[in-house]
Amino acid sequence: MAISYIAAARNTWSSGEPTITHGLTIIENDVLVAVIHINDYHSYGVASSGFTEDVDQSTIGTSSFMLCHKVAGASEPGTYTWDVDTTSDYGGVTLLQFRGVDTDNVWDVAPPTALEYQPSAGDWEGDDPWASPQALSRSTSYDGSMAILVAMVDTGAYYDYFTAVGNSFENLYNTPTGSASSVVIGTATKTISTAGAIGTTSITPEVSSQDCTVGLMALRAASAGTDHPLAGTVSATAALTTTPLLLNYYTLVATQDGTEIDLTWS
Repeated sequence: MAISYIAAARNTWSSGEPTITHGLTIIENDVLVAVIHINDYHSYGVASSGFTEDVDQSTIGTSSFMLCHKVAGASEPGTYTWDVDTTSDYGGVTLLQFRGVDTDNVWDVAPPTALEYQPSAGDWEGDDPWASPQALSRSTSYDGSMAILVAMVDTGAYYDYFTAVGNSFENLYNTPTGSASSVVIGTATKTISTAGAIGTTSITPEVSSQDCTVGLMALRAASAGTDHPLAGTVSATAALTTTPLLLNYYTLVATQDGTEIDLTWS
């Protein structure tokens, strides 16, 4: 089953708890990925609505972020709110919605948890300033995974956003706070049809003289079906039986470790 990128939503604030009223039409088993980016260094808490925290990290600049995910239930609220250790800073949240993800094993390539100065494959990579940000390639293990590029800029006095992304990534989405001291989130996606390298991926900020932090990860596609053979020693025979009413019945007699299992159908 292929993963579909459904939609994205965003919100920004100058003070208060991170929150988003998303307006998305979410169905059961959709997977939501949230990226929260706040000026300065903060500690986060997960949302009360069942998100799982994957990353709680500082950026290369003087900001911090959290990445978390959630498998949607049958009825999702229209607003999500996260806890943070202070409510006096500006920030933003991007919420991405996907369908067709393996809900038991959401990540094929888990989000990085370490932060290094570029280049450093497998980690969040960053530099200050970084004129040409890029995330070094990581590799998927399953066919049909959905790669996600997450990039963040702590722009200081600039209004900023990401203008382009390389390596055939699509769905570039920006969440700039729009303040005089803006932080920005940029995301993009790419389907990796055959398991293997995602490829080194560049992303272009509007202002090239700012610090930037980038990372690659990938969601795992739901299986099209899994065979579950009977355990133990199994033998089977089939027979065709004709009744007086001329109805044909087929009987499969299977024996598992000495126990007979009869399956009959017409």
